[in-house]
Amino acid sequence: MKTRTKYIFVIIGIIDSVLIYYNHNNALAETSFDPPELKYSKWLFGIGILCVGLYFLNERWRNILAKMMLGAFGICLALNLYLFIQII
Repeated sequence: MKTRTKYIFVIIGIIDSVLIYYNHNNALAETSFDPPELKYSKWLFGIGILCVGLYFLNERWRNILAKMMLGAFGICLALNLYLFIQII
């Protein structure tokens, strides 16, 4: 994996984790609703983290796992940004 791709994954992962934490605390505290988008976002983040772990263990599947990580983290980021705008 190229260095640029690694930085993209790290940045998206950090932004996702911060937004999941913020959305979880504020969606339940301020608006008193449990959005299904937040649940999907948490599942996708977990799938992305699982793919990161498998990426380092299996060398043959690295190309497929990198695409799965990008997809899972990207959709997670989109859902979290949608919820962030909805909460604000």
